[in-house]
Amino acid sequence: MTDQQGAALVFALLAFVLLTVLGLAVLQNSVASLRVSGMDRLSKGARSVAAAGAEYARETLRAQLRAGATLNQKLLDAANNGDLIDATVYSALNGSTGLSNATTNKPLIAPTSFASGTFQVFLTNDRTEPGALTQAASVKSKTDTNNRIMITSVASMPGGALAAVQEQLKVFDAFLAGRSMPGVLVLPGPSVNFGTFSSNARQVTGVDVGGSGCFPTVAVTTNAARALVDAAIVDKRPTSYQSCLPFTGTATENFLPTADNPYDPVSANVPLLVGDPRLIRVKYLKQLVKSVTEAADFHSLSDPGFTGGSTSNPKIIAIDGDASFPNNWTGAGIILVTGALKFNGGFQYDGLMLAIGTGSYEHTGNGPGWMRGTTLVANIKTPWATNPEYVGIPSYKDDGGGNSLMQYSTTNLNRYAAAVMPLQLLTFQQFR
Repeated sequence: MTDQQGAALVFALLAFVLLTVLGLAVLQNSVASLRVSGMDRLSKGARSVAAAGAEYARETLRAQLRAGATLNQKLLDAANNGDLIDATVYSALNGSTGLSNATTNKPLIAPTSFASGTFQVFLTNDRTEPGALTQAASVKSKTDTNNRIMITSVASMPGGALAAVQEQLKVFDAFLAGRSMPGVLVLPGPSVNFGTFSSNARQVTGVDVGGSGCFPTVAVTTNAARALVDAAIVDKRPTSYQSCLPFTGTATENFLPTADNPYDPVSANVPLLVGDPRLIRVKYLKQLVKSVTEAADFHSLSDPGFTGGSTSNPKIIAIDGDASFPNNWTGAGIILVTGALKFNGGFQYDGLMLAIGTGSYEHTGNGPGWMRGTTLVANIKTPWATNPEYVGIPSYKDDGGGNSLMQYSTTNLNRYAAAVMPLQLLTFQQFR
């Protein structure tokens, strides 16, 4: 009996020790899991803060470009009288955190608190700068030639968690001069309803305001449309409708080559300036309307604080429906109207006018003024009957008189149109 009781005691002690060891193991594992969970939470938090920093920098860049800065100026500023870092490798940051800068570069965004962490953002060139032999050389280049840029956002959290993300950005390309906007007036479609002014003092010229070349006065997408425009302005060349080499004579142009022209694939057409073939596609123009509308400062002429903008503070106006502007109206930036775009009398505008929807533009009344930039009129509400993927016939009527001017301006398209839109996100990657 005594031996049995002793054996039972031994087994009980062994079981107690085993359970204690198992309990300690479970406790240790739970503590380790909590620690890992806590670090994972901090790491995810750091990534979120870094991503927020990148978006904050993206909007900051937009505001700076809108105020007149250029990407080249921003790159030189970031280099800080030295060289840009090679942001293709994390080691180039030299251990920089959201709180501290261990590089010689000047951050685009200085350390900024966000949520429970802190971020700072560095600016370099993008990874695909033309002519660069390597990605590193591209990123370190202080000269931008492709309207692209890269930002690296570094974030840190309490407890030492770090994260970095990169975004490659591009200036909004739908409004750049030349291919995207191939004329003073751009009227895509199978044909065109076109009426011009009678005033001898009015002038439409493709001679660029800033001396960056010459462009057509009226850019269309079929030879039939071009013939209609030429017939309407035949007695107003070359005084009221003028350009220079290579657009002399009529100064009008069909900007679609035969291969890209669904409206007229038979008539041979070799344009002097090939325009963007997306301008005839309903789907593309609908997306363009959506992008401009989402970025707009105003959606109605009666919005509180409504203004047409100025060259020091350009604005985006996106109106769903008709819009009529009074005599002596002024503005700068982008105007988008999905209905009829009407001007009564003289006005002064620098930038881009878009009548995308019913594709209707009308100018009546007298008065001095100017439109320096480009006007696009596209009918996506009534697409081409033969193939509804493509725009229908636009309507442009100008009965305005007085001493006024419509002139192509590369500078204004860059400064008051492309630069006021949010930068386009090309790539996003977690860098650390």
